[in-house]
Amino acid sequence: MGYDAQVRYEGRLVAASTSPGADALALEYVTEMQPCYEWEGGSDCPEREATFAARYLRSHPGGPFSQYLPLLEAHRWLCAAEAYESEKAPAEATRTRQAYDRALSTARQSSSLLVRTAAGELGARARCRAER
Repeated sequence: MGYDAQVRYEGRLVAASTSPGADALALEYVTEMQPCYEWEGGSDCPEREATFAARYLRSHPGGPFSQYLPLLEAHRWLCAAEAYESEKAPAEATRTRQAYDRALSTARQSSSLLVRTAAGELGARARCRAER
């Protein structure tokens, strides 16, 4: 299952980039991050992924994932905030919602129409998961 999670992550990164060599960089990103294959409703995995995305973006500001990572980061902060709310940790929920707001603001200014559109949808939905 962990391998499947890594492959899905790599696919999202590559799909969001038009840069040659993005596939190798996506593999490096995912290998270094080591995504959780199952969040189990907890805050630790989405927060770790958000923190990693932010740190990666700071160290690779013009990299092939620089347009997509603020959106990914925003989504993961939002998921962490919801998890903290269910964990009855209001200070952490507030902190991660503020991080979500900052990352979403950046994503809404992306040069990528796809990222801007997705950021608008995420902001309108304001939930980690889409209602079914």
